[in-house]
Amino acid sequence: MNFAFMVAAAMLALAQPLFSGHSENTGRDLSAILLYFPAIFAMLSALYSDRSVRILRLAGYINNHLRRRLSSLISFHVWQWEVYKGSRPRGSHPLAYGLDKVRWMVFILPSLGSVGLYFWLGDGFRAWQEWFGIVVSVLSLGVSFLVMFLAEETKGVATIDEPNLDTLDHDLNF
Repeated sequence: MNFAFMVAAAMLALAQPLFSGHSENTGRDLSAILLYFPAIFAMLSALYSDRSVRILRLAGYINNHLRRRLSSLISFHVWQWEVYKGSRPRGSHPLAYGLDKVRWMVFILPSLGSVGLYFWLGDGFRAWQEWFGIVVSVLSLGVSFLVMFLAEETKGVATIDEPNLDTLDHDLNF
């Protein structure tokens, strides 16, 4: 997220000469660069979602393997946080779900802002770089929205029957 704030600041610094009335060619060249910022924000959102994916994988391992093993050893149900989260309907915690989505605006709003700045300051698509840039912008925004809904932590991980890890571990010699 910190990198997203730095890139947004750089984007605004780059856009500043467009407001100050430099030559038309320089302004046109700089405005076309604005179309490529959404790709940077999409990459940053994907890197940020890596944290969520790793948390969800760890939660799945604890919930589906360690929790069952420990519960069978002590004959008492433990570590039921994911079971609890999964049993609650998403609508019962609208604030948590909303906050989970709001954090992605750090990546999506500057992307939309850079495209908006291009259309506000630019004067249409005249070169192939501008056409390519708008395609990159649209695809990048799509990736950011997709990542936002795939890396969702509020509902918990599913309790599923997975294979016994001891049978998969060929190096275990007990």
